[in-house]
Amino acid sequence: MHLNNPVVTYYANTSSKIDKKVSNYFSLQYPLNTSIILLPELLWNFQGKYREFIPGVQVSYLINNLDEIYGRVGAYYRNKDALILRMGLDYQYTSIGMSYDINISKFVAATNSRGGFEMYVIHILKTKKNYLNKKKTCPVFL
Repeated sequence: MHLNNPVVTYYANTSSKIDKKVSNYFSLQYPLNTSIILLPELLWNFQGKYREFIPGVQVSYLINNLDEIYGRVGAYYRNKDALILRMGLDYQYTSIGMSYDINISKFVAATNSRGGFEMYVIHILKTKKNYLNKKKTCPVFL
């Protein structure tokens, strides 16, 4: 993000540049049994001299095997700033849910010791590719 280091100008001040931002996201799915999956996750952001490191874990549990509906609950920790609670539902390629940041930092001037509520909808576009066998198999070796 901000690959060209854009300049933010206020009253012709050209010294305010936005540093490049790099976001790294790591996730692992670890099945505990046929209906529960452990999902450790890590979000690691870099922008200029600033770093943000958010480890967390979710537990996904199978609600309906026939329709492949999963429920999720999880918790994350933003270093010395917030505890993040998250819950949601997954149905095939769509996820919906919400999270709440519980402010635990000493910086109360902007937040008044309150966190932030967020909602999300994620849909993964997946196309089905038809596989055409371009090679003919010799019937002698079948």
